[in-house]
Amino acid sequence: MSGESLPALFWIIHYLFLAVTLGTTIFSLIKKEMVIFSMVTSLTAIIVPFIGLINSISRMVGTEYDYIKEIFIAWGVIDNPSDIGICIYTFLVGQVD
Repeated sequence: MSGESLPALFWIIHYLFLAVTLGTTIFSLIKKEMVIFSMVTSLTAIIVPFIGLINSISRMVGTEYDYIKEIFIAWGVIDNPSDIGICIYTFLVGQVD
């Protein structure tokens, strides 16, 4: 992997946000306010990083953008690798004008 990673400041902000999210959900669970929402949020905050870790282990080289492009080509979503921008935009926004 040759040391590809995001800057340290990104990881500090990311894990700080994760800790604040988990702390807030635990506080809400203790106070018994919005229990179901707090449980869903805490489970999501715990499970999603592990899924990301598993997915990053299966990616041998390249960036996440390259990995997503390979996945879309393998699934047959796109035929031309230059169409990845349109595909990601459609996925995020939901429509192409």
